[in-house]
Amino acid sequence: MENISITEKLSNKIESLLTKYNEIVADNANLREEIENLNENLDNTRNELTTTKAQNEAKDNTIRKLEEEVQLKELEIEDVLSKIEQVLG
Repeated sequence: MENISITEKLSNKIESLLTKYNEIVADNANLREEIENLNENLDNTRNELTTTKAQNEAKDNTIRKLEEEVQLKELEIEDVLSKIEQVLG
């Protein structure tokens, strides 16, 4: 009778360990999927960052060109005003 008791205990322990193992395997699969999703999100975020940086650089270039145009216009205005003052002078 003791043998059955020990056998039953071992059987119960094995079932418990197998249940825990299967739970851990399922948790591991879920964690792997979560990591995959996080890596995908990270890649998407990196791509968005790269795109945003390129857009930012393009806008900076546009701003620089516009600032140069403004400076040229200001010089033209100063030149015209100088000529007007000479004529009125």
